[in-house]
Amino acid sequence: MAEYKQNIKSTSAAVEHHLNEKNVELEKGGDYSGAVKKTSAEEIKLVRKLDWRIMSTLWAMYFLNYLDRNAIAQARLNNLEDDLGLVGAQYNTCISILFVGYLLMQIPSNMLMSSQKIRPSLYMCICMMAWAVVSACTALARNYTDLVIVRFFLGVTEAPYYPGALYMLSLFYTRKEIATRLSILYSGNILATSFSGLIAEAVFSTLDGAHGLAGWKWLFIVEGITTFGIAVIGIFMLPDYPLTTRWLTPEERQLAHDRIGRDTVGLEQSQGARAGFRQAIRDPRLYLLCFMQNMHLSACSFNNFFPTVVGSLGFSRTITLVLTCPPYLVSGAFGIIIGLTSGKFNERTWHITVCMSAALVGFIISCATMNVAARYISCFLFASGAYAVNSVILGWVSATLGQTPEKKAVSLSIVNVVANASYIYTAYLYPKSNGPQYLTAMSSNAAFAFMTIVSAWALRYWLQRANAALKRERPGDNVLHSVVSKFNIVRSDLIDNETTPLQVGNGNFAFNVDTTGMQTYLPFNTLSSWAWHNDSLPVNGESPSDYKGVMRETYGREVYYDIPDPKLKQATQWLISNPNRLNLGRIGLRYQGDTLNESFITESRQELELWDGTITSVFKVNGEDVKVVTQGDFESDAVAFIIESKLIRTGDLQVEMDFPYPPIHSTEYKYEVFAGVYDFPLNHSTILVEDGTDRTSAHIQHDLQEVRYFANLRWPKESPLKLTRNEPPNSTSITAHRYTLGTVAASSSILFTAHFSSDQQVPSLPQKILEKNVQGWNKYWEEGGFVDLTASSNPNATELQRRIIKSQYHVRVNSAAKGQSPQESGLMNNGWYGKFHMEMSIWHNAHWATWGRHKYFDNIFPGLYETLLPSSLARAKYMGWEGARWPKMTELETGVSSPGDVNAQLIWQQPHPFYLANLAYEANPTQETLQKWDKVLTATADYMASYPGLNATTGNYDLGPPTYGVTENTPPNSTRNPAYEIAYWRYGLDAAAEWKRKLYQPVPEKWTHVATNLALPPQIDGLYAVYDGLNSSWWEDSKLNGDPRSLIMMQGILPDTPAVDPEIALRTADKVWKVWTDDRIRGWGRPVLAINSARVGNPERAIYHLTAYDYWKFDDAGFAIRGGDGGTPPPFMPGNAGFLYAIAYCAAGWKGSEGDAPGFPKDGSWTVKHEGLMKAL
Repeated sequence: MAEYKQNIKSTSAAVEHHLNEKNVELEKGGDYSGAVKKTSAEEIKLVRKLDWRIMSTLWAMYFLNYLDRNAIAQARLNNLEDDLGLVGAQYNTCISILFVGYLLMQIPSNMLMSSQKIRPSLYMCICMMAWAVVSACTALARNYTDLVIVRFFLGVTEAPYYPGALYMLSLFYTRKEIATRLSILYSGNILATSFSGLIAEAVFSTLDGAHGLAGWKWLFIVEGITTFGIAVIGIFMLPDYPLTTRWLTPEERQLAHDRIGRDTVGLEQSQGARAGFRQAIRDPRLYLLCFMQNMHLSACSFNNFFPTVVGSLGFSRTITLVLTCPPYLVSGAFGIIIGLTSGKFNERTWHITVCMSAALVGFIISCATMNVAARYISCFLFASGAYAVNSVILGWVSATLGQTPEKKAVSLSIVNVVANASYIYTAYLYPKSNGPQYLTAMSSNAAFAFMTIVSAWALRYWLQRANAALKRERPGDNVLHSVVSKFNIVRSDLIDNETTPLQVGNGNFAFNVDTTGMQTYLPFNTLSSWAWHNDSLPVNGESPSDYKGVMRETYGREVYYDIPDPKLKQATQWLISNPNRLNLGRIGLRYQGDTLNESFITESRQELELWDGTITSVFKVNGEDVKVVTQGDFESDAVAFIIESKLIRTGDLQVEMDFPYPPIHSTEYKYEVFAGVYDFPLNHSTILVEDGTDRTSAHIQHDLQEVRYFANLRWPKESPLKLTRNEPPNSTSITAHRYTLGTVAASSSILFTAHFSSDQQVPSLPQKILEKNVQGWNKYWEEGGFVDLTASSNPNATELQRRIIKSQYHVRVNSAAKGQSPQESGLMNNGWYGKFHMEMSIWHNAHWATWGRHKYFDNIFPGLYETLLPSSLARAKYMGWEGARWPKMTELETGVSSPGDVNAQLIWQQPHPFYLANLAYEANPTQETLQKWDKVLTATADYMASYPGLNATTGNYDLGPPTYGVTENTPPNSTRNPAYEIAYWRYGLDAAAEWKRKLYQPVPEKWTHVATNLALPPQIDGLYAVYDGLNSSWWEDSKLNGDPRSLIMMQGILPDTPAVDPEIALRTADKVWKVWTDDRIRGWGRPVLAINSARVGNPERAIYHLTAYDYWKFDDAGFAIRGGDGGTPPPFMPGNAGFLYAIAYCAAGWKGSEGDAPGFPKDGSWTVKHEGLMKAL
């Protein structure tokens, strides 16, 4: 949330679109355009590397650009006009016609370059080669017409370079750096102009008349050949985008990308070149910047006539060309100084004022006198002053109008077009008849300089007013902290075994606590993403290797599906329940030699501070105060405790650790609130490796058949502890694996870290973990997206805000594992034996992308699919299909699809990789993203093109039977073409083809053939039906109408696809609204209903679903309860994560949505402030 305090989009009854892109200050220490500083040695090294490659190449290109462009001014002194028969203002027209072509090409060129469809480096260099050839062709001109044509096309071919260079610099340099780089770049222009006369004189003196060609013709030939050579070198030197730069290391590429995102004001989601054009032209600041730069370049109109102006001093051609050099040398040096100081002090207005005032004085001197010395000094003044501010103004454009790459590129090109249009009309200010004083030109330039100053101050005033308005409108600087902390979880009663425990953790590890802040009187779980266990094999002799699946006829052939085999019941059940997630151990309080019983606990108060991820529990034990502070390590599988009480000093209060054995999963019960039992002490063993005597650490080794892990303990040296085993080895007591941790010296506190790992380690000290944990949580809240409803008057707003805040905490603790999706009950208990469900991967994880927390999204994808790819390829091959068939219920240890009737025949998880990959591409639209996902997507598309069966009657490809629909309530043996799946299949295959096109790879013909010939979603009476073959009475079938969510998903979470008719989808959504009653909506039904309602233009209905609190329950801790069919202990993490996805959908919108907060009613009761959110697909 780095930008929350300054840039929160808002909507209300009055539809306040204030703030949107009008923020002017982002970082402390930045100016009103918010530049930030480099912060590390790595970043400084990166910038130097960028300078060496990018700046040197662009400078050389710009130098040659102006040599070629200004060659005509030098050629005029070598009889160009006489040789071509130019008369009157024809020379002036040849000057101005270049800018006609130049201006016509500017905007489309930059839109093309920012479209992500071409490589900017290649495009710029090819255009440079073209202008080199065109410039050289000037030597072929025979008359005025020829010269006009050549000059026009020279403008067309030169147009992409300068705005393209500005765009490239804006992709790699921060606003604080860019002014200096622009001034260095612009020095190429100045030095080219400076030395062009000397170069021309050298060519004229040595080649004039050679091979029958005039010197001016040789000038164009020599410079054209040189330019072509530099263009070839540029292909290998210039980059395209930060994440695809070949000559940067992977770490440098990521740093280059991240620092620009950090530096961008009001960063918004890229939406394409046309959207960038619309954004630019709707921003009124663009027009003031256009006017400012137009006035500035109008004042620089002397550039094309500088030899003519200097020639008015009355010297020979050679002396005149020599005298053009010093003013430009001084200008180049002065321009670099101005760029450096502007960047260093984050200031623009005064720099423009001082420089243009100097230019203004120079123009006035030229108007006032014909004294040679005075006029020559005036050349230094107006050249140095006018040229110096170019980088300052263009840097201002990039900083002010750079909310998306496309907007930035279009804005730069529009400013460049409007500004360079000045060269068309200012060319006529210098007719020969007006010499030698050129009074009209110089007085006009003075006026242009003055208006540049005026416009700079106008823009400054505008931005400062906007900044002041922001400060008035926004809450205090601690608004984010205060909104989060407002919803801290506070409990004042003892919880029981039906209450969801509070947690600390990091997504890979979670420690669940009872009222004591530990696992004292309720044996809640300590779960991780890596600790798994296999039960003993079936006792009846059945082996899991005997299981082959069960055959089902599919498209006229027999196919093995992972359906429970009635002939191998125990082997099947073993495969369903194994491997299962381990409970790593219980850590609680021990009182007077035994586990602290809840009957001793009174006056309890427990608070989870969401901002810091800290649980503080205070209570009394037999009347004595006890305080426990619990924090999980934000990075490792560790939990730290600070326990304070007088009972510790007396020896009455200690800590105990216990290690359960996983239950034998011989039954079909798949929900374990307390994972593990203590009844089988001889089935496993624990060993005290080091007891901590005279040390600051201890280690317990736990062995369970094939699994070994360690509980590693550490405490401060100044607060020594002692670990002892309660029972002798081989004890048959239920406390056989219980250990006690107590103080060595008299103390009223116990501080220690408990860390779990597969190897013996020395963990961090508790104080270090507490420090890192607070920093980690603070950063988490500050970096991601945020939605603030606190200014809303709607009575439902506070509860909705509570759910938003608490859900963000819970997904970070339960759903942020690296390389895997969470189980549906997170890291609280073992639902479905701890395994995750692939069809839920979007509901669990899509919110990471839309809430701007891309790091967590990228930690999971595409790594999850890459891990499961070998087993999924094998599964598809075994079943007779190509590609990869993704499992439903699985884990990473084996990738096996757990047998189950639904598990085996559900298919809507198959297109998920395309949805997730497109979310990744929206966040980071680069070739690197495309390449990273390509292997997974290719295998997925191969399967999706292979699986459908050709229907000989219709000529279309069908899905199933056998198959289950999304809601798992359709009869599999008669379910053909389930509506959502067939639409999703089309979306996936179309996305696969588009992915290949973006990679410039051929699209397999089978993909497109199957996609375009898939059956359409079935319809009955103008409404979509759940699957093919039903009649209109299906709406009365309680088995189907009890959960018709698949129909509303077709124009909700599913992006637009040719398979879905929006009108039919809208009518179907209205029908579902009438049929699917509140009491029957369960699970993630509410989020998808809200998304669908927003998508079809009914925000009132969308918010109704998100605020149906009587039906959709979130408990006091903020955990979503699945509801509906019962039998599932909370939490239901797809509920929390899906809720967040729906909130982002309603607040930020989706691709193609218009306006802010399109999913919230504009009834005056909602004020929706948000930032950092990405539009959904």
